Amino acid sequence: MTTTSMNPGVRWAPVRASVWEAELDGGHAGAIERTVRGRFVALDSAGRALGSYPSFVSAKERVAAELAGQTEAKRASLGDVLLAVLATVVGIGSIGVAASALTSLGALTLR
Repeated sequence: MTTTSMNPGVRWAPVRASVWEAELDGGHAGAIERTVRGRFVALDSAGRALGSYPSFVSAKERVAAELAGQTEAKRASLGDVLLAVLATVVGIGSIGVAASALTSLGALTLR
C-alpha cells in the first residue's frame, strides 16, 4: 500500500517488511529502514543516513525536511542563474564583467 506524506508530492511504498521507499516525481527520494531494536533510520536519496528516530513519523519528517532543503537549494541556484542571464541580456556594459558573469553561470550550473 502506498501512502502520502507531509509533502503531497512524496509517496511512501513498502519495499520489504522493514523498509519503505519515498518516491517523488517517479524517482527515488529517500527511504526509511526499521532496525531490529525498533528504531527508524531515515536515508536520503543517495542512501546516506540522516539519523535514527523513535517513530516512523519522525523519520518521515526528517526525509521531508531533507527534500525541502534540496528544493530550496535548487531554487536559489535557479535564481542565481536567472540574475546572471538577465544581466547579460540587459547589457552589462563591460566585456570583463560579462565574461565574469558567464563564468559564474557555468559554475552555478555545475553545483
